[in-house]
Amino acid sequence: MKRKDKKPMMSQDYLDLAPPKSKGKRGPKVPALSKEKQLEAHAEHHTKKHMALMRKLMKEGKTFDEAHKAAQKKVGK
Repeated sequence: MKRKDKKPMMSQDYLDLAPPKSKGKRGPKVPALSKEKQLEAHAEHHTKKHMALMRKLMKEGKTFDEAHKAAQKKVGK
């Protein structure tokens, strides 16, 4: 988008020139699954050891993503 006037840009003008934010490559969000259903779907791609550690971490209070990252570091896929 080119500007026609030559006056100095104000901070609001920079916002107008920013490209639109994309929704990412995953598409629109789907409704959240229950934790157990989410774990069942996740288990298709991961080992029993990974899943056991994730369940343990989630019982201790970690979120799904936090537990997944920790399990990836500790036992891998």
